[in-house]
Amino acid sequence: MVRKQKAIYKSIEKTLHDTAYSEFRDMSIDELADRMNVKSSLLYKALNPEDPSVRFPMSWATPFMQILNNFNPLRVLAANNGFMLVKAPTGSNSKLQNDIMLAEFNQDFAKLHTALLKFYGQPTLEAQKKLIKQLSRHMEKTAAIKLRVKRENGQPSLFNEEV
Repeated sequence: MVRKQKAIYKSIEKTLHDTAYSEFRDMSIDELADRMNVKSSLLYKALNPEDPSVRFPMSWATPFMQILNNFNPLRVLAANNGFMLVKAPTGSNSKLQNDIMLAEFNQDFAKLHTALLKFYGQPTLEAQKKLIKQLSRHMEKTAAIKLRVKRENGQPSLFNEEV
């Protein structure tokens, strides 16, 4: 069990490092530290998976991900604990939006079905990645529809389970 916990922590450390040093980010580590209101020297140390002297504090996780607009560390944490993370929906309940949403849902469902057939027909790593991506997208669309249905029944929150 201890070995598994260490492996999970290493994967989270690597994800934090990769997120901070991604080629898609548009700010330096110094700028990121400034926006997070932490010392840049501490952030550099906390992001270094080879330096065990400073661990990345959980209190930094939310601002870190929000500022970078990258939630991969949260996805990795969820996956390592047997959960799948999907984005909660937002938006209005207009008739046009509902029609567009249902059309997109049907298209996504067809893509999911195709991805499932490809994966089970030839289970490669690439097919698995595409299937997982499509499953996440489909779950997000399903959550959006669930929220709209609940709002029409006077329940303002997706997470208020009364049904």
